[in-house]
Amino acid sequence: MRRPGYGKLGEAVRLELNAHYVTPTGNRVYHQYDVQIGNDEKRGLIKTVWTSAQLEKRLPGRPTDWIFDGNKMAWSTHKLQQELDLIIDLDAERGQPALEGRKPDRVHVVVRPTKTGAKIDLNNIYEYMKGICGWGNHVIDAI
Repeated sequence: MRRPGYGKLGEAVRLELNAHYVTPTGNRVYHQYDVQIGNDEKRGLIKTVWTSAQLEKRLPGRPTDWIFDGNKMAWSTHKLQQELDLIIDLDAERGQPALEGRKPDRVHVVVRPTKTGAKIDLNNIYEYMKGICGWGNHVIDAI
């Protein structure tokens, strides 16, 4: 029996997926971090601050060594030696002085290890998929 046709209800929607392609190589372990950018800022501002040259200079490694979920979590193969707490000056980032009569456009940023201090070994996923190890919390944590 053939399908009688497609439904007439609903509409096409744009769907975005928050996922990152990561290939496990060697014995890399990813460290998980809480990220606080400002106080309930909009996503556009959060992205601007996260990609700012000022923050990139302070994070260890290259910017591509960091995965940011666009909200409050980040992962990196680099371990922060201490909590990162700084003010990003967006006026300076844009290369312009603060407008006269307005307060400077500055955003407070804190990057700290999660309370659990999670270390994520992506090799656990690889080994599970290859049948080298069984299913367990170590695989769930990596996912």
